[in-house]
Amino acid sequence: MKQFLRFFILASVVSLCAFPLRFSIAETKRALLQEDVSYVNANLYGPGLNATTLNAALAALGTTNQRTLFLAKGVWNLASNVTVPLNITLWIPSGTTVAINGSVTFTVHGPLIVDADNVTWHSGAGAFVWDYTCNGSVNTVVSGLGTAPTTVAVNCTMTATVNVTIPATVSLKFAYPGCLAPATGVTITHLGAIEDTLRPIICGAGSVSFAGNLVLPQVRPEWWGSDTRR
Repeated sequence: MKQFLRFFILASVVSLCAFPLRFSIAETKRALLQEDVSYVNANLYGPGLNATTLNAALAALGTTNQRTLFLAKGVWNLASNVTVPLNITLWIPSGTTVAINGSVTFTVHGPLIVDADNVTWHSGAGAFVWDYTCNGSVNTVVSGLGTAPTTVAVNCTMTATVNVTIPATVSLKFAYPGCLAPATGVTITHLGAIEDTLRPIICGAGSVSFAGNLVLPQVRPEWWGSDTRR
C-alpha cells in the first residue's frame, strides 16, 4: 500500500510539471472614455471643477502640441482668469457648465466644441471671449456660443452662406482685417453691440442688417467703407 501511495504521489507531481495548471482572470469591461481617444480630461491635473484645475491642465499641455481638452460634467466655477491657447481645442460636453465670476475673463484662442444640446453652457457676471473665428463661418460661431453674454473677436473674414442672426447677447470686437462677409443673397442680422470702430467691417456681397438692434447707439457708414472725414 505504501509503495502504491508513493507511486501515486510521484505520478501526480510529474503530471503537474508536464501540464501546469493555467488560471485566467476575466478582464472587466468598461465604457470607452474620452481619454482613450486622445482627449485629455482636465481633472487629471486637479480634483476641483475650477480655474486652478483648468490652468494646471493648460500649463501641462503647453502651447505647442495640438490637443483636445474636455471639461467633466458639472459646474466649473472660475474665480480667476483662464486663457486657452490656440493649439488647444476646448470641448464642452453635455452636462458641463462654466460659471464665470464677476471681473474674471475666460478667453479661448483655439477651436471650441460645444455639444448641440448644451446651449446654456456658460453663465455668470464675468466675460467670455472667443477669438478663434478664422476657421468658422458666422453660422458655426453663433451656434456654439449659447445664450450668455459673449464677446467674439473678429480678426479675419467671417463668411455666411445662409441667413443668420447674431443675438443681442453677442458683442463683436473687430481687429484688422476682420470683417463680416455674407455671400450673395445672404443676410447677417446683428442684434448685439459692436465695440467702437471707424473702419470697414462689412466685406461680403450679401447684406448686413441691424434691423431690430436695440443695443447700438448708432450705425456707422464707415462700416461699409464710407469716408466721413470729407
